[in-house]
Amino acid sequence: MTVSCNWILTDDEFMKPSYRISPFSTASISLNSTLPSPTEDAGFFNNRHPNYHQNYLLKARNGITLALKNLNLSENDFVTILTTTGNMYVSGCVTKAIESVCKWNREVTENTKAVLVVHEFGTVFNQMDKLYQLGIPVIEDFAHSFNSTAKSAGKSDFVIYSFPKYFPIQYGGILLSRNALTIHSAISAPQEDYIKRVVSEHIGFIDQYAKKRWENYYYLINKFSNYNCSPRFTFSETETPSVFMFCPPADVNLVALKAYMQSNGIECSVFYGEQSFFIPLHDKLHKTDLDYFVFVYGEFIKRGE
Repeated sequence: MTVSCNWILTDDEFMKPSYRISPFSTASISLNSTLPSPTEDAGFFNNRHPNYHQNYLLKARNGITLALKNLNLSENDFVTILTTTGNMYVSGCVTKAIESVCKWNREVTENTKAVLVVHEFGTVFNQMDKLYQLGIPVIEDFAHSFNSTAKSAGKSDFVIYSFPKYFPIQYGGILLSRNALTIHSAISAPQEDYIKRVVSEHIGFIDQYAKKRWENYYYLINKFSNYNCSPRFTFSETETPSVFMFCPPADVNLVALKAYMQSNGIECSVFYGEQSFFIPLHDKLHKTDLDYFVFVYGEFIKRGE
């Protein structure tokens, strides 16, 4: 056990904190159970993506599979995955969702039947117009970029959002489609009602949540600069960071860092393929929580792994 002022690092599994990328916490279960009927969520998506059909999902990744099935792709067709950074690493949630229908690659070829654009960690892909000129279906994945906007409204065939990345909820997403779906999501009426109630409660505060995320972002930039760490992204005014992604010095073992921080209750991961690492940033975190993240990182550096 390590004890330093307010900070305790313990091997006791039942005494560890639990910090998530999502703003969901155990207290959210009780709070969500008392929420009234939904009011604002449909209007929000109508304003952001006019004339799109709304299809609620248990998980955002299901929206990828659903979009591909509605495009009638076969197992030998290819979906090309493009990302903001061009990093060759793509989450298994994305690739497995595609593999349940067809194949995938990372470069547009004559075999590409659809393009999936992943707007990564709050950033947006800035070459959407070039994709539309290809004349093939385009799917946008805003799972980690809920409050970031791209100049693409009304042009993509499908748009996907994930709710747990931005709101205190354990599941839920939405697939927006230009055309009505012929194959629909397997979601029950009570499940959809629960999602709508939670999203409706929070949708009016997204700008307030974004402001807090930006405050946390700059606070962590300052704190981690003491360890020669720099931020991975430069965001525009239309983007909101979903995590704090930073670049530790080259001699820091990121795989070992991931294991250490997770063992001390902090959800985190490596942005594989480069010397980048990310930790929670959301609006429910206070400066004391952020200080804990910095402390745990500092303890890892002291270990010299």
